[in-house]
Amino acid sequence: MRISGIAGKGARGGTIIEGGRGTYQGKIDALKAAGAAIAPTYDAIPEVTIQVLKDRGIGIL
Repeated sequence: MRISGIAGKGARGGTIIEGGRGTYQGKIDALKAAGAAIAPTYDAIPEVTIQVLKDRGIGIL
């Protein structure tokens, strides 16, 4: 299971773009292509995690 959260498009989100190569959207696209579920905000991480578990047939609560 891969779940990825990116801090934002600004300064913190930019830290995942190394050496001026790539773009924020390019990183999102690469993570999705690798099978990661993307949580667009920190608040969305629990919801995305629950959905990923449900999609895999893993019941919680």
